[in-house]
Amino acid sequence: MTWRSAVAALLLLACAGPLASAQAPAQPAASTTTRVVPMRIAPDTVLLYVLGELPRSGTLTVLRGVAGRDTVASLPLRAVVPAAEFRVALGDGFDALRRTLRVADEVELARRVTSDAFAQTVTTLVSRPAATALGRLVVDPAAPRGVEVTYRVELEAAAGRAGDRVRTLSVRAPAADAGLRMIPVPSRLRVEAQAAQLRLTWAETRAADEWHVAYHVYRRINAGREERLTELPIVRLDGRVPFFEDRELQQGATYRYSVRAVDIAGREGQPSVAESLTVRDRTAPEQPRDLVAVNELGRVRVSWAPSTSADVAGYHVERAAGLNKRFVRVTTRALAPDVLVFVDSTVPQREQHFWRILAVDSAGNVGAPSSSATGAAVDNVPPPPPTNVSARAVQRRLVISWTPVQARDLRGYHIYRGDDSTRMVRLTRVPFVGRSFVDSTSDGRGLRPGGGYTVRVASVDSTLNESAPVTLRVVVPDDEAPEPPTGFVARDEQGRYMELTWSSSPSPDVRWYVITRRDSAAQRGAAAAARAADSVLLARVDGRSGSPWSLRDTLPKVHGRTYLYAATPIDSAGNVGRPAIARMSFAEKVPPPSVRFAAATLLPNRAGVRVRWERVVDRELAGYHVYRAKNPTGNFERRTPRPVTQLEFLDAGADGTWWYVVRAVDASGNESSASRPVRGLP
Repeated sequence: MTWRSAVAALLLLACAGPLASAQAPAQPAASTTTRVVPMRIAPDTVLLYVLGELPRSGTLTVLRGVAGRDTVASLPLRAVVPAAEFRVALGDGFDALRRTLRVADEVELARRVTSDAFAQTVTTLVSRPAATALGRLVVDPAAPRGVEVTYRVELEAAAGRAGDRVRTLSVRAPAADAGLRMIPVPSRLRVEAQAAQLRLTWAETRAADEWHVAYHVYRRINAGREERLTELPIVRLDGRVPFFEDRELQQGATYRYSVRAVDIAGREGQPSVAESLTVRDRTAPEQPRDLVAVNELGRVRVSWAPSTSADVAGYHVERAAGLNKRFVRVTTRALAPDVLVFVDSTVPQREQHFWRILAVDSAGNVGAPSSSATGAAVDNVPPPPPTNVSARAVQRRLVISWTPVQARDLRGYHIYRGDDSTRMVRLTRVPFVGRSFVDSTSDGRGLRPGGGYTVRVASVDSTLNESAPVTLRVVVPDDEAPEPPTGFVARDEQGRYMELTWSSSPSPDVRWYVITRRDSAAQRGAAAAARAADSVLLARVDGRSGSPWSLRDTLPKVHGRTYLYAATPIDSAGNVGRPAIARMSFAEKVPPPSVRFAAATLLPNRAGVRVRWERVVDRELAGYHVYRAKNPTGNFERRTPRPVTQLEFLDAGADGTWWYVVRAVDASGNESSASRPVRGLP
C-alpha cells in the first residue's frame, strides 16, 4: 500500500467522524507492498514509519549505518494487541480514534484497527500513539546530525514461511529536518452559512514535502479563546477541494475560523488568513396573546400576555385606523420584554382605532402580529389658541399669519371673517394646516376696498375640539377710485343762471363731489374740464348729504358761450374718480331791437344789390342777417352764412326783382323781428 492509498483510505475513516469531513472517494485496494518512510523531525531524531502489509508473526529489526550493524530497535510483530493494553498505549488519542471509527469500546477498536494491514496503515497515518502501539513507528533519538543516514529494516517471518523468512528494506533519512517551513499555509478560506451549519472550504495546498497530508480547523466564538475543532486531521486528497462543516452553532454568535496544514508527524504549519461569519437567528418568536385595549381620557391603554419564546427581547406596538387600513408602528424602539402595557397618547381622539403587538427576539426577528384589539380615546380638552396672530391687506386680500401651536393632537386651524363680530363666516371647510392663510373671498375678486373686517383664528385638534379664538380687526386699504356720479346735467335758466343736478355715484364711499366749470373758449378737450388750472371751482358738495344733488351757477357768464361742467367724486380715502361731464350753452332769451331804415340799391352792370341799414344798439349784439324773397310777402331766404358786423351787405349778381329784410342777431343767437322789406332799385 502506497502512502497516497493510505491517505485515501484515511479519508474514508474521517468521513465517518462527527467533526472531520471531506469528500469520500472509492476505497482503494490494499497494497501488499511494505514500505519504510523516514522523516527527520529534529537534528538528532528520525521517525521511521513502516507502511503496508506485515507478516502476522515474526520480528522487525531496524539497523542504522551501512558498514556497521548497530541495532536501533528490535520490535516483535504482534498481530493482535490486547484491547486494554491497546487503549493504554493510545492514551488521550483513544476517544478521538474511537469516535472517528464509530466503535463502542476498546475491544471493538482493537479488532477494527488490527484486522488488516490496510486499517493499520490508515490508523498509523492519523495517530502517532496508534502507530507506536501497532509496532509501525520506530523513533531513532540518536541519529547522526548533519549527515544523511541509511537505515536497513529486516522483516523476519516466523518458522514455516518458506521463501519469505527475511526481507530487507533500505531507506535514507535526510541530513536535516525541513522543519515547519516546508508545511504550506492554506489559502482562500471561505465560510458559507447553510441550513443549521457553517461550511468551510479552502484551496488544496501543495508542497515539496509529500508528507504534508492533512489539515486542522480552529475556531474562535465572539471574543473567546481559539479552540481546535478537528480531533483527527482532515486528510488532503489530490484534486479535491477540502472542506469542513461546523454544526455546533449558537444563534447570533460571530465565528472566526482558520486552517493549518499538518504533516505525517502531526506537526502543524502556520494558520491561514482567518475568516469570520455571524450566525443569524432567523426563527421568529411566537406572537403575544390576549390583547386588550381600554379607553381612557385622551389615550388608550393596551395590554397583552407575553410571547412564549425564550429569546424575546421586546415588543412593538402598531396601530391602524381600520381593519382594512395599514398598520403603522407607534413605538420608536422595542419595549422591554417585561413591559406588557403600552399607553397610546398619540391616537387621534374620539376615532376608532385598532392595535396589535409584535414580539422581537434578540436577533431582531419580528414575529407574527397578535390578534387586534379596538378602542377610542376620549377627548374633550381643546388645544391652546394660536399666538402672534396678525392680518394685513395685500392687493385686496387678507394675509392672516400666526405662530403654530405645539399640541400633540393638533389637526389644524379654523379661520373666520365677518363685517363685525356678530356676523362671522368660517372660511375653512376642514382644519387648515399651515401658519399663513390668504383670504381672497369665495369668488376670488378680493375684499371691498376700504372695508373693515373682523378676523378670528382658532386651533383645532384631531377630535375637532376648537380653542378659544383670537380676534382682531383689519381694514382693507381703499386704493380704488370711485365711479362718477350718475345723471349729471346742466340747464340754462332763461339766460340768467345754470342749474346743475346729479345723482349718487355707484361707489358707496364717496365723501365729496367737486363741481367745476370751464369756458369753451379755453377748451382743449373734454378731459381737460377737470383740470384745476383751466377750471373754476363752483362748489365742494358733501357726498353723504343725500341724493339727488343740485347746484346753481350764478357766477358771471357770457351769453352765447358753451360751458363744460364736471362733477368729480372723491372717496373717504382721498381717491379721485373720473368726473361726470355736462355741456350747456348759455343764451339770452330776449331778442335785440329791430333794424330800421333799411334800403336796397341796384348796382349798374349787374354787379348786384347793396343793402344798407341803421345801427342797432344792443350790448350783446353779434351782427346782422340779410334775407331775400321774390315778393315782399314771400318766403325769405337767408343770404348771410354768419352774422355780418358791417351796416351793409352786397348781394352779388342779384337783379332788381328781389326784396330784402334785415334782422339783428345777438350773442345768444336771438334774432330781432325783420325790418321793413325793401327792393333793389337803380
